[in-house]
Amino acid sequence: MGRPPPPLRLLLALLSILLPPLLPLAGSAAGAGIRRAHVACGGDPHVWQCDDGRCVSSSWRCDGAADCLDGSDEQDCVCGTKKVQCPGTHHCIPHWELCDQHQDCEDGWDEEGCPQQPCLPGQWQCRNRVCIMAEWKCNGIDDCGDSSDEDVCATCPPGMVRCDEGKCILESLMCNEENDCLDGTDEPNTCDVDECSLEYSPCSQLCSNTPGTYSCACLQGYTLRHGTACEVTDNATQILVAVGQDLALLDVRTQAYRPQLSTQTEPRALVYDQLRETYYWLTEDGEIHVHPLGKGTQSLYADAREVNSISLDWFTGQLYWASSHPPAIYAGLGDGRGYVTVLGKDIVPEQLTVHPAARSLYWVNRGQRGRTVIAAAGMDGSNKRELTVVPMEEPVGLSLDHVAGRLYWISEYKESIETLRVDGSGRHSFHTVLRRHTEPLGLAVFESRFFWTDGTELVSATWASPQEHAVLLRAPISAFTVVHALQQPPQLSIMYASGKAISLVHVGPGAHSRWVQEWQEPFYLQDVDWQRSVLYGTDDRGTLLSVVGHPGRREAIATGRPVCSARVDIRSGDLYWLACNRRDIGVIRTSDMFPRILHRARSSIQHLFLDWQRGALYWLARGQPLQQLSLAGGAPWDAWNETWPGDLPAAMDSRAFSLLWCSGLGLRALSLTKRQAVTLAPSWPHGLVAAFEPYLVSANGTALLLWDRRTLTLVLTMPAADVQGVVAFVDSELQAGAFHCASGAVCVTAGERCDGVPQCPDASDETGCWTPTQECALRCDAATRCIPKSWLCDGHADCLDHTDEQGCGETLGLDGTGGPGVACPMGACTSFPVGPGAGTAWGNLLSSWRGRNLLSAMSPLVGWGWGQCTRSALALPTAPKECGPAEFSCRSGQCVALALHCDGDHDCQDGSDEEGCAVPRPLLCREGEVRCSHSGECVPEAWHCDGAADCRDGTDEQRCRCSPGYRLAKDGLSCMDIDECTEWGEGACSQTCLNAPGSYSCGCLPGYLLEPDGHVCKLTGAEPVLLVAVQSEVLAYGLRSGHKEVLLTTDKDRVVFSLDYDLVERKVFWMDLATESIRWQDLSSGKKGTLVKGVKSDCIAVDWLGRNLYWTDGAAGQVLATRLGAAWQGIPEYTVVMDGDLDQPHSLVVQPLAGLLYWSEVGSHPRLMESTMDGSRRHVLLAQGLGWPTALALDLPTQRIFWLDEKLGSVSSARLDGTSVKVLKLGWVRSPFAAAVCEGQLYWSERKTWSVQQVDKASGKNRTTLLKQHGQPHGLQVYLKDLPTTSGSQGLPPHRTLPLAKVGHLTAIDYAVKDKSLYFAEVGGNSIGLLRLKDWGRLSWKKAVAVEGTVTSLALDWLSGNLYWIGGQLPSIHVAAPGGRWALALLSEGLQGAAWLALCPRASTMCFVTAAGSHGPGATVECAAMDGTGRRAVWRRARAPTGLTFGAAGTRLYWAEHERGTISSIELDGSHFRVVREGLHGLSLFAIGEGFLLWSTTSTNGSSKIWHSRMERAESWWFPMEKDLVAMRIYSQFSQEGTNACAKSNGGCAQLCLPNPAGRQCRCSPGYHLVRGAACAPAVSCPAALQPCPDFQSCISGKQVCDGRPDCADGSDESDCPSRQMRTQVPAVSPSGMSHVEEQKPASPTTAPQPRQPSPSSPAAPGPREHGEPFLVPPSTEEVLRAVPCSSETCNLRGDCAIEAGRVRCHCALGYRGNYCEEAEVQPFAGPIALGVAVLLLLAAAAVGALAYMRRRDRRRRTSSTASTRVLTLYHRESDPEEEDEEEEEELPPKSDTFVNEAYDGKDVSNNRSRPG
Repeated sequence: MGRPPPPLRLLLALLSILLPPLLPLAGSAAGAGIRRAHVACGGDPHVWQCDDGRCVSSSWRCDGAADCLDGSDEQDCVCGTKKVQCPGTHHCIPHWELCDQHQDCEDGWDEEGCPQQPCLPGQWQCRNRVCIMAEWKCNGIDDCGDSSDEDVCATCPPGMVRCDEGKCILESLMCNEENDCLDGTDEPNTCDVDECSLEYSPCSQLCSNTPGTYSCACLQGYTLRHGTACEVTDNATQILVAVGQDLALLDVRTQAYRPQLSTQTEPRALVYDQLRETYYWLTEDGEIHVHPLGKGTQSLYADAREVNSISLDWFTGQLYWASSHPPAIYAGLGDGRGYVTVLGKDIVPEQLTVHPAARSLYWVNRGQRGRTVIAAAGMDGSNKRELTVVPMEEPVGLSLDHVAGRLYWISEYKESIETLRVDGSGRHSFHTVLRRHTEPLGLAVFESRFFWTDGTELVSATWASPQEHAVLLRAPISAFTVVHALQQPPQLSIMYASGKAISLVHVGPGAHSRWVQEWQEPFYLQDVDWQRSVLYGTDDRGTLLSVVGHPGRREAIATGRPVCSARVDIRSGDLYWLACNRRDIGVIRTSDMFPRILHRARSSIQHLFLDWQRGALYWLARGQPLQQLSLAGGAPWDAWNETWPGDLPAAMDSRAFSLLWCSGLGLRALSLTKRQAVTLAPSWPHGLVAAFEPYLVSANGTALLLWDRRTLTLVLTMPAADVQGVVAFVDSELQAGAFHCASGAVCVTAGERCDGVPQCPDASDETGCWTPTQECALRCDAATRCIPKSWLCDGHADCLDHTDEQGCGETLGLDGTGGPGVACPMGACTSFPVGPGAGTAWGNLLSSWRGRNLLSAMSPLVGWGWGQCTRSALALPTAPKECGPAEFSCRSGQCVALALHCDGDHDCQDGSDEEGCAVPRPLLCREGEVRCSHSGECVPEAWHCDGAADCRDGTDEQRCRCSPGYRLAKDGLSCMDIDECTEWGEGACSQTCLNAPGSYSCGCLPGYLLEPDGHVCKLTGAEPVLLVAVQSEVLAYGLRSGHKEVLLTTDKDRVVFSLDYDLVERKVFWMDLATESIRWQDLSSGKKGTLVKGVKSDCIAVDWLGRNLYWTDGAAGQVLATRLGAAWQGIPEYTVVMDGDLDQPHSLVVQPLAGLLYWSEVGSHPRLMESTMDGSRRHVLLAQGLGWPTALALDLPTQRIFWLDEKLGSVSSARLDGTSVKVLKLGWVRSPFAAAVCEGQLYWSERKTWSVQQVDKASGKNRTTLLKQHGQPHGLQVYLKDLPTTSGSQGLPPHRTLPLAKVGHLTAIDYAVKDKSLYFAEVGGNSIGLLRLKDWGRLSWKKAVAVEGTVTSLALDWLSGNLYWIGGQLPSIHVAAPGGRWALALLSEGLQGAAWLALCPRASTMCFVTAAGSHGPGATVECAAMDGTGRRAVWRRARAPTGLTFGAAGTRLYWAEHERGTISSIELDGSHFRVVREGLHGLSLFAIGEGFLLWSTTSTNGSSKIWHSRMERAESWWFPMEKDLVAMRIYSQFSQEGTNACAKSNGGCAQLCLPNPAGRQCRCSPGYHLVRGAACAPAVSCPAALQPCPDFQSCISGKQVCDGRPDCADGSDESDCPSRQMRTQVPAVSPSGMSHVEEQKPASPTTAPQPRQPSPSSPAAPGPREHGEPFLVPPSTEEVLRAVPCSSETCNLRGDCAIEAGRVRCHCALGYRGNYCEEAEVQPFAGPIALGVAVLLLLAAAAVGALAYMRRRDRRRRTSSTASTRVLTLYHRESDPEEEDEEEEEELPPKSDTFVNEAYDGKDVSNNRSRPG
């Protein structure tokens, strides 16, 4: 079995596993489904069966819309898209002949199942099936469009009028309050002449009826024009238009046109969120894209398919959209965090629009059999209804006038604009508005005007004169929307506290105050977190309170001091508060809920404000300027230079970014943008409590007043007395008794919360619906903190509200002080539970106990679980126990060992064992201690001025005058910040620390949670257990519960000395001194055994990963080891790991994951040592300041080693590199034997006091005695149950499987870390697919790029987004721009057998493998710039290379060779070839990254393994793989960083931007040519007799090609011509990346070759250089390394990498030099002498190596007794014996850095070309 992998540092190894193709299975399943479908459809002639087996209505067949998922209902259609086929015939009828009450199909199919009432009540159906209002018939207007509403009308004589049914009556009978017409049309509603109640109001907004006339008015922000029309006052209406691929703003008044951004597509629909400054649009493929201002464009909900319309809820920022397939309406968060289905049954929605104020949706619904309606529903999908039927009208551009509450649309059939109210009434038509034969694309309505486009121009018309058109813009417009602040008016909410109640007001029509909640005590409202539905306030005592939900319970928030003001950061939920001392500003962050002081002000703060949108705090203090502070902390600065006068009312308007206040100068406002103050009113007696543009809020004691800030007019008055806090915000309604969705979108009922079905658009009603688990057994602190089960009732409050320690089944002793209680036999009852009302019962019980009448007192306790105990089961005490002669009797009756009397520890529960003890104090303190001035005791010097009083008189903290977090400066006057993280080390935080001014914050590693104290990290999962060896027993002590149990026992005459455990097999190992053996016991089965005998050891340690056990032999001076699986068979089997120069090794610890040993030596020269587990690489960790280090312990989370020194009486620690040594001299460290570290505590065993003790590992404080037994404690270990439980992998490590539906055999993959996008290709797929892993659960993917043939390799330029691939029948390297819009063939010649394409975008270099061809067998590794220039061969001797890839630094190229079983590497310039690994039998795939190697092997029996190893180490690990592998890649968050010339804005190129080391080159796709170096224009079209030049700029004849004279502008007609003695022009690359032409003259044949240095124009090697392309010097190592951190290969594995002064620096090992250790110090000499010296050196080195090997082998075979010849196996090596290959291998190039690559010669590139390899 292979060894388990070490942690790969959050490394993502993406394995593309070939799954069995799904298509054959799907096909068989579909076939079965079809056979069953014939029965399911039942032979019904009105049902048609899809090819995939589904059944749909026959009317859907060939109706122009694909209703089958496979689209089969629209295949082989006889009729066109505008006609319907009669079933079973070839007869086609128009759509409008369906349900026209006339049989058009022979079998009458067109009239079957038709609705009896085709139109709604009050409507009349025209001959063409259009529905119109009944009163429109015979009104003299062609409302039907076919005149059928007027054809039925007869002409009446003069003086008479016509009824709808054709009857004529006298005109005098009209409006006589009697129905003279049968249909009542002579008594219409207009008889009272109430113009405002007409179907279409004469006023565009507000209408008031008056006798004989009417009057119009406008809402705020509008001005009345011409008596009826309302237009915006600021005249700032704009239209956002999509012109081509650009979005632009068009000013309606000035027609100014301002481009905004490019969408890279032609949008079909678009909306703009003004409040959040975010654009949304639909692509041509029906995908949603989003572009927040200042950020990039990204796809939103990639699995939302075939979206046809989008609309915005501007109150919440949520996006709604309608989808065609599947037909449904969805709502999603605007930032892409999630979406839900609003309506998904019985709808076919189009043209969706949202009315947030009315909480309604409206859309055009395409129903069955041609029934098209305008439909409506609530925004949550409720109350779905039909407003009007619009068959045959072909409605276009459904739009909403939210002010008038009307819907408008274009009737394409009638060429009119139609409207009706949102409740379905008031239908009206604007006739003949559109021009004839136009095809409108959209409609918008705003300020009494229509706007529409037909794709060629944008037109507007007024309601009053709709036939008079004004053309605003002539351009190819695909979508548009009106942009104005009044188009998306926010809904302002005002919440205020009045007395003991909270009330809420929604500003708007019909505004009224609504009671929210009330309490018994006053509640002073401070702020509202409307994003999370939390109220914050204070009470009379300054307690900070929170109320979660509405209604909710008041909960106190611990701050440590009274609070008088609080503000919440809406983005993060962090709470900032001002203490009542008016100086301290604190913060409670949601990450840990721990209060911290963020800043201490110099003077008293009157007002504290928070601007969450800009991330800043502001405050006003008397005599000080306005102060500003970042929410992250730091130093404040002046936001305005004027000083604050004093006690004045003020408010911040975060929306307007201004500060307002009242003074003797009136109402003033400060613009924080302009830093300028203005006076709004010279006198303002109303006060000020809140502001939110455009409103101000004041209170006068009896009412709450809302003012318009612009006009200072009163808008709203709300009765409210004793207002104690007002908060104004924009949010949706907070419903009492309901759950508020986290996004602020909607509220759902309490019954819908946690019902398993998400009703919130963000699904937040189903989040947090947890069931208690081991990791989260309790949620506390307003559900912001999760408590593991092992933390419950552990005696330590982990919740701020202490709920984890409440209701615990703690037991009370019979004296009421706590104890074991009364125990029943057989476990019937073990303790006295504590419950409500138990206090009285306990009092009675104790009284009865004192009277020895326990049974009579039991009855009150039956209610708390005591009833299970019977009289016979109870073991009742009869009298207090008498203590023995060797015991001390405590005053409470408890007995303790006599030796514990007066030992300095309280062993009696009442402390009586330490009373009256005359222990003289030392007169002098020891070194490292200080004496308390008055009390006289000694404390460690490190405790002086540490912020905690350790002396009883507190003198250790005197003369420290600065505030916490600061220290007195040298001047003795000022205070300076303390960097607690540096100075306090682990004393500040138990794991990670971040310093801040006057404070610091702590963090935890994975697997830990931060305690409420903000300092200590606590383990999650099961409770940690301390294993303690005491005499002949091993005890298990729960470090949280205090539960103690005997784990195992041995014979009483034996002593369990040192111990350790194997977490893999759950075995405890211990040293038995009596038998000189190492024994073990299985904790699961109880089985015991002996591992080895004849050994003496002070300490043992288990390597659970390498499966070995180590021990020290101090007398022999050795460290030895044996296998964990060994069994004693009479002969000791162990190996001497280290011998000879060890000076009494004592304590030993191992770090299996790093493969390291640590031990202490206590001889004449004490020291701490480190080595690898095979005993090599040994070095001294620490050799100074040691006395007798007898107990070692590792603390891996902090990477420190701890030891206790028996001679010095100290606890010490150091980093694992020997630095940062910290010593604490503690008087109670006397005779330590073993130590262990867990969380923030250090545990050790004390032999003299027979105890196990603990202290704070950082400070040495809070000493506690955990255990005191009759017997000496020895071995000690912390047992963590959650560590890995197996050493060998049984299969794949934790991973994600991504099954791709309908994808066959994969051929290539690549991955974009930033976008979490997986690109893949399959055999015969004709495309490259794209799968976004953030949506992997939906298993949807799309085609990214169309290709021809099979792609054999692909690579992504993760900086520019370009995609490169190798494909085609004649292999070529292709490149496509992001999105696949532009593509071209980059390289085509000389690519036989091309494969394994690799990119290094930060170096602008690509490499690939080609068949050697004429150069011999094998393959060639070639490289070029990513624009295709500078192609060169870097290695010609490869054999079947696989897995070509760049190293992490990008300076070396790596590949694997199957035939040779090697992994090799080379520099990009072809130098410094090196074999990295060899002997890898069955090698198939390979990857490298982050210092790791990853490869796969296949054995002869077909089994596969995946291996991984660190580059600098020889050890390898593997795990089995049962799948077929196609490719392997290694990615991390750092592997795709850096930049190149195309990383931003596509490098300024119109189509393709291709980077190269000198810059970039713009290229155009076929059919276009480059213009001005960046733009692309269509290529010239040549006549039949001519052909275009390759640059597509001109045409030439065939005779002009290779005629010796360049006719094309770039001279390309003379390239690739037969050689002739003439001047040629060769394109070269300029530094800017642009191509230009240089003239070169051929060298004279008689000219002697002159050696010269390589240059950008010099050829590098034969082969690829013969393509006539310039040679580009590859980027230098330092250029590439500028953007990447140090990695294991930066120094070529020959030194240590460091970043010094911002530069990468290598500290080379002995024998190497150079900036990156790339050169050997001994350079080879020329000639035979150098060869002879090299041979001698090699022979000498071989002899020395052989001698060293033999000595080491002899030393390893020596043992302290009978030695075994068995060699200790430390790691599973990468070659298995059964897989050894006996065949003779081809001789490999030597693994030497001086090896000459025949594809590269640095001395003479141009003239000394070497022979091919």
